[in-house]
Amino acid sequence: MVVRNVTARTKNEVIIQPSSFEVPPGKMLGIIGPSGSGKTTLLQSLAQMEESNSITVGGDVNIRGSSVAFIEQGDCFFECLTVKETLKIAGTLQGWDGHSYGRTGGDSELATQLKQLGLCGLENRRVGGKASLFSRSHLSGGERRRLSFLLNTLGPCDLILADEPSSGLDSTQSLNVIRMLKKIGVGKMVPVLVSIHQPRERLFDMLDYVMVMSPGGRVVYCGEAASAIDYFKRGGWTPFQLYQKKKIKSLNTAEFLIDLVSINHEDPERQKEDVERIEELASNWKRNNLAIVNSPTTASSTNVQERPSRRPRFLKRFWTLFSRSLKQNFRNTDLNLLKIIGNVGTAYFFSILFQKSVGPRRPGDRISSSSSKFSIASKVPRLSSTSSTSSLQSSMSKKLAYSAGSLADRTALLSYAILSTCMQSLITSLGLFESERPVVTRERRRKQYSSAEYMTAKAVAELPLQFIFSWLFAGVLHSNCDLNISLPRLGSTLSLVGVASTMTGYMIGSLCQNNAVVAGVPILLAYITLGIINPSGQAGEQQQLSQLGLPFPLKILKDASPVRWGIESVLFNEFNDMKIERQSLKKLPRMGVYALIKDGKQVVKALGLGEGKHCEDDTADHANFNLVKVSCVNFLLAIFGLSTTGPKTMTTSNK
Repeated sequence: MVVRNVTARTKNEVIIQPSSFEVPPGKMLGIIGPSGSGKTTLLQSLAQMEESNSITVGGDVNIRGSSVAFIEQGDCFFECLTVKETLKIAGTLQGWDGHSYGRTGGDSELATQLKQLGLCGLENRRVGGKASLFSRSHLSGGERRRLSFLLNTLGPCDLILADEPSSGLDSTQSLNVIRMLKKIGVGKMVPVLVSIHQPRERLFDMLDYVMVMSPGGRVVYCGEAASAIDYFKRGGWTPFQLYQKKKIKSLNTAEFLIDLVSINHEDPERQKEDVERIEELASNWKRNNLAIVNSPTTASSTNVQERPSRRPRFLKRFWTLFSRSLKQNFRNTDLNLLKIIGNVGTAYFFSILFQKSVGPRRPGDRISSSSSKFSIASKVPRLSSTSSTSSLQSSMSKKLAYSAGSLADRTALLSYAILSTCMQSLITSLGLFESERPVVTRERRRKQYSSAEYMTAKAVAELPLQFIFSWLFAGVLHSNCDLNISLPRLGSTLSLVGVASTMTGYMIGSLCQNNAVVAGVPILLAYITLGIINPSGQAGEQQQLSQLGLPFPLKILKDASPVRWGIESVLFNEFNDMKIERQSLKKLPRMGVYALIKDGKQVVKALGLGEGKHCEDDTADHANFNLVKVSCVNFLLAIFGLSTTGPKTMTTSNK
């Protein structure tokens, strides 16, 4: 690996000064320096990653091939998968021939690396991350860190970069981690670059080369680790001089090097001395032109031909992504249980809240007002069997008229059902998408699959659970309320609303990388405000005139609102063929939408449903079609957003 004059800058400052160095295969270069010295930015530059559009990177990076394994500070996994499944899926997506792990796979490369990293025997344990009430035991923090090393270095690679791999680990685990990385680098014969914040002496001794970076991204030394102290002594900087002639019982080389380029901001006099010292060290290094790590083996390593990619075919990639998402969804026991409780509880709460007006009918209950003597029981002939009587009465009750006083409550009840489904689906999808994004970014950086493949597999895998939860909510609500809309129509509409809301969450999550939930809340509020039916009397042509006065962005939000189309569909199916009991018409208000109503079709017209270019009888189908259209458009926008906001390539040139 040969690096020439790599720089990173923003419009206002230089993050990394021109840096040049060379690392032979199988050797480890440690990058040390205080916080803010540009260690992470340098590694991202070498990996050709761009975390911010405001950073411009230039220079030449020549490596043996194009496959770079970048181990970031955080560990990101699909936490409901086991260790074995995680590694097999990673191997399949990378097209690695050695990913097969059989029952007797002790001689395979994967089994050997598991044993070396101390993960042997944990193959069937879930990766996990947070404590769970129902999931099985998961990996510890150290085990997850070691799995991250194995996952990122699985299969062939040409360069290994690790950003503070020892962060969050104790001194013993940190030493084991660096030893593992060095062993992997030697085994694969590739250069290994690691940034280290506070290395202990034994860890420093394992480094072949060391680069010392100072604040401002300036290199003050890059060479053999064993020669670092001698270099600074020749320049007149010794531990005795740095620590102001204090006795040093035991010298930690790494601490001395970091202290040499650190600035004390608390004491102005010390700060001035530190800045002058760093300026002198950086000037000496630049003047002496020692920025190249000399090695006779590196010249030939840059001419090695790049290994061909063995990317699996589309169907295999899609099936791997789909099965992973499906397992992740169904094994997320805590979330699924909470959603079951939430759907059942919310539906039951709504049925209790509107029990007086929309409660279930029972044989003998009067559906008329107190002045009417009409009852279900009076219209049912006497039968010998009580059960037969009950079933017949129940079937006839669906054909009888409904109370006019329940119209407003029916509108509110079904609107609440749509709102609940939309909110739960959208917020849940935002959280899940945000948790999976780091894994997807890592895999797409390696060009293992496209954004369209991932989004398609994920969307298809979401459908089964979405239908289950929507129909569960519809079943509980329909069984506890006397609704005119049939259960299949209610369940299908809620399912479509859930899918459209989930796709909306994916769209928001793909376009807003780190603030998806913050951006999702106002969009959800806009969907609710623009999609809810206004029972104030503004119906028909007045509603259309009101919509014409909306600004263009609000018109788009209104047309894209799953709440709007869901409410239109369920209310049309509820009221269109409804018969209203004449005796209860006296309870209707004299003003508003429900004034002077005689049948369900007038309710539909008063609410402004069925208005527009489509036929009045096709209002529900038109609304459901719009839900499908909203789902497809948001799905395509999610693919676009994931493609445009995903991992980007810096302006570093490869030769």
